[in-house]
Amino acid sequence: MKNKVMLNEIQVEAPFAMPAINVPDFSQCRRMPITDYGAIQGDKDKTTIAIASAIAIIHKHVNNFEMNKDRG
Repeated sequence: MKNKVMLNEIQVEAPFAMPAINVPDFSQCRRMPITDYGAIQGDKDKTTIAIASAIAIIHKHVNNFEMNKDRG
């Protein structure tokens, strides 16, 4: 699995020494609409649960990928 998050480096003009800033570009990443996980406009409780569910699924996916990558 290739990392799809690209970093765009931007230079900022400042009156002091300023290193470049790396800004993530998520445009090529998988989309996970929270409505797919039960979010409903105006329902804070269901939306909170939906966000937590989406995060848990991605977290599990990333951990499985990392474990398989370590096995060779």
